[in-house]
Amino acid sequence: MSKKREIVPIACPDIDVAKLEGLIDLLVLKGVFSENELTQTANIYSSYVNAIIDLLVLKGIIKPYELDICVKAYHDFLQAQAANPTIPPTVLFQQRRNYEAELIEVRRKLENG
Repeated sequence: MSKKREIVPIACPDIDVAKLEGLIDLLVLKGVFSENELTQTANIYSSYVNAIIDLLVLKGIIKPYELDICVKAYHDFLQAQAANPTIPPTVLFQQRRNYEAELIEVRRKLENG
């Protein structure tokens, strides 16, 4: 007898859960994906966050490499903040966004020839 897998709740403070739940509602209301698509995909991954990412990739809204670039840039940003306490976080944040945009554009150009 197979055991039904439970979907892992979003692990973050309640205020962030509310934002993520609101985001899910908006994505469904705007027709980005249906409640059924979300539920089926969340059941596969046992995670709503992974389901949202998968659906955004499947629908062509984001590409996996774009998310990879942004995740790496986020970690680099955290390290830069720790190593450079005298630089305002807003400056580092803007550098992060510029870096992400530049790398995504380079990757798109490589992909498109």
